Amino acid sequence: GPWIGGIEVGSTGEFVWRSTNASIQAANWADNEPNNPTSGDAVALDCENGFKWRDLETTTNLPFMCESNANPPPVIWGCPQGFQMAGEGCYHFGAEQLDFDDSLTYCRGLGGKLVEFETADEMYEFNDYFNENIPTPCS
Repeated sequence: GPWIGGIEVGSTGEFVWRSTNASIQAANWADNEPNNPTSGDAVALDCENGFKWRDLETTTNLPFMCESNANPPPVIWGCPQGFQMAGEGCYHFGAEQLDFDDSLTYCRGLGGKLVEFETADEMYEFNDYFNENIPTPCS
């Protein structure tokens, strides 16, 4: 499944959001995850397991999910071009397979970042929407 914006701090097993270095408060790890013994792993969604999270080496090529803020008022409420609204978030599914760093660069080029779930509600809204509407196979 696609990369999101979580990354491991060294080899500590602690994961933070890449854009802010904030601790991840609402994690959704799959059973027996995180389990990768390498240092500095990143987080990917497992689309075949209810969008649960798994940790992988950052050199792995995967699709990726970008997010961007919705256009603020007085602009008409909506998402930037190329993004889809799910709940209150705007998301872009990058179907090409890139490593973690190239995924970060791609999202920045769109004016966004890799998806970072600040709350459990945001994660559930994302999961519900993309379970029904993901534009291409997830992996």
